[in-house]
Formats: sequence, C-alpha cells, structure tokens
Amino acid sequence: MTIDTLGGPVYARVEGDAAWVTLQLTSRIEWERVVFADGERHVAHTVQVSGAPHAVVYMHGVAHASNESIHRLGSAIRHHPDFPQGINVNFVEVLDGHTLWQRTFERGVEGETLACGTGAVASSVISALLGKWILRSACASWVAN
Repeated sequence: MTIDTLGGPVYARVEGDAAWVTLQLTSRIEWERVVFADGERHVAHTVQVSGAPHAVVYMHGVAHASNESIHRLGSAIRHHPDFPQGINVNFVEVLDGHTLWQRTFERGVEGETLACGTGAVASSVISALLGKWILRSACASWVAN
C-alpha cells in the first residue's frame, strides 16, 4: 500500500503478523554542521527522512542524561536559526558496532518522544556512513518500552 504524506509517499505492506514500512532519505546529508546552542558547541549531521528533518548529535552517556538536559539542549537546537522550519534532534551514543542508543527531541511535540522511526533511520544511516556502526540490512528493528 502507499500512504501519501506531506514528505512524499511511504510504502507499507503486511505479511501475516509482520508489517514493513519503507522510509526514504528525502534530502542530502549535511555533514558536521557546527551549532552553538545552550552555550556550547555541538556537531550535528542533518538529513530529511520521508520529509521529516533530523539532526543527529552524538552524546556520550545519553542514556543517563537528565530529562531536563535533553529537553533544554533539544529545544535550543530545534529552534536554532540555522533551522528556520525547526528540526527533530536525535541524541545518539554508539554502544558497540551493532547498538545505538537514541533519545529524540521532536519538533511539534516540543519534547522527548519515546519512539521515532524517522529518527531511528536518520541515526542508523548516518552512523553507518560514518563507520561508527554496522548496518546489517535495510531493516532495523527496535523495541520501545
């Protein structure tokens, strides 16, 4: 089936108990954009996935970062003048060659979300292209608690 979205078509299919969704990169990746936010220098890699703009920012210890710090920094980057339409901010830590930890501050929600499929695609593709992570297949699976 085809789902028409503002960011372009999203393709999906259901086979038995499994559902498949195809998300596409809809812009070029912009590497190493330096952003000064919340009084600090941050490096963001940006891309649109199915029309949704994302910034991938690597953060050591992201799993244990306070909710307040994710909100404060996420909001500062989301509203940065370099992104006049706003941007979703994915804070990512590479745990090993096959595992990423991601926390997303989502524009529109204006806060952290517990699941972001387009953010997972952006984080995975950028991490793989940077050689930080091994993308085993075109399919990524994760469980949100």
